[in-house]
Amino acid sequence: MVEGGPTQKTFNLDLHIKQLCIKVTEPTVITITWQRGGYFSQKAQYSKKIYTNRNNRSQKSKHQDKQSSFTINGNTGKGLLGEADLNLSDYQENEFRYMKLPLRNCSDPDAYLEVGLKATQAREKKTDTPKASQSASGQKDNEASKEQMIQILDDMDKERKLQKKNKQEYDEKIRGLNEKINNLQTTLENTKTDLTHLQKQQKGLSQEKEVMSKDIDILKLKIGQKEDAVHEKEKDIKDQQVKLKNIQGDYDKIHNEIEAQKNVKDQEVKDLQAKIDQTFLDFKKLYDFDKFDTDYLGCINTLFANTAAPSSTIAAPTTIPRRESVKK
Repeated sequence: MVEGGPTQKTFNLDLHIKQLCIKVTEPTVITITWQRGGYFSQKAQYSKKIYTNRNNRSQKSKHQDKQSSFTINGNTGKGLLGEADLNLSDYQENEFRYMKLPLRNCSDPDAYLEVGLKATQAREKKTDTPKASQSASGQKDNEASKEQMIQILDDMDKERKLQKKNKQEYDEKIRGLNEKINNLQTTLENTKTDLTHLQKQQKGLSQEKEVMSKDIDILKLKIGQKEDAVHEKEKDIKDQQVKLKNIQGDYDKIHNEIEAQKNVKDQEVKDLQAKIDQTFLDFKKLYDFDKFDTDYLGCINTLFANTAAPSSTIAAPTTIPRRESVKK
């Protein structure tokens, strides 16, 4: 081997699926198939001899590109969801190099599969003969292959258990959804029945409303007629009050006139009574009662009896006293 030329070293490639980003319309169980290793869930290991230079940098030529592919399938009825390509030479030593691989044959244009590749140099036993070195290298490759197969089988077993668990959860969700659907259908039927009943009630209420509207219109008409009659009565009452007021005025006027006339007559009677009293006194002074033949007291009584009535005429005594001559 020429100094400074490429050397052959054995590396273990670790493949890590970090995440799958794809749009789905319902919970879906995903299965990822790698073309070189079968089924695995998240991690796989692959041993490969790689040519490096004297600075331990890999010599990646065109013929060294190792293409692999991923196939993403959904659960029953979903089929193929997408595919992605991975070049195994795009690794990074001692730590993962993560890459977002776009999916082809996928309905989601933004879907991608994010994976990581890490290369770790395998330990080799030093031997004196090339044959022993070749034998040790072959044995190491076999051990790496066995470890890879064991890892793949473990991953497949985990994947089967995960799929079984996911299927049980999915079946449980389906049963729960079916129960919800049945409950919703029952609720929908009950709602339809209630809606039909409410529609009948609404129809009956509409008819009652129409009847009540007609009754209200009739009552409004009657109330209007009553109000018109009340207005007419109020108008008649006002007219009667005006007439009564006028009659009361006439009555008060006539009453005042009668009272005035009564007062005048009473005053006249008082004046006449005063005149009679004065006349009686004058008459008593002029005549001596013993000189009269007539019944003077009877005449006086008759005179007073005539003056008791409110009259301006006084009856004269029936017998006029006669004055006799007195002899000296």
